[in-house]
Amino acid sequence: GPNTMVIDGTSNTVVTTNTVVGGSYLVLSTKAGSYPSSSIYFSGTSAPAAGTYTASANYPTSGNCGITITPATSVTWTVVTCNMTVTSGSSRSITFTNSTFTDGTNTHTVTVNLPF
Repeated sequence: GPNTMVIDGTSNTVVTTNTVVGGSYLVLSTKAGSYPSSSIYFSGTSAPAAGTYTASANYPTSGNCGITITPATSVTWTVVTCNMTVTSGSSRSITFTNSTFTDGTNTHTVTVNLPF
């Protein structure tokens, strides 16, 4: 359902906020008071247009976005493969399913549904 982040099969309810940081539009989703969290950066200072975006670990450019997953304090996972869908309008959201992230040694599977 909405406001969820499923990591390696474990579902977490998250709260999502958006803000502009240094010329990027940041969508930050965090489990209340703790972890996990995700940071998704889009280029520009307004909400991303509807469409499909390829996530990368690099600074976002048009048509892609930057993303990191923080599962615990001082731990950051980087993206291996992540194609996300953004919908717009009153029910705008970011979704992706079974995307792959790495902690540097092992890979992890992440699925999100993030109204923003």
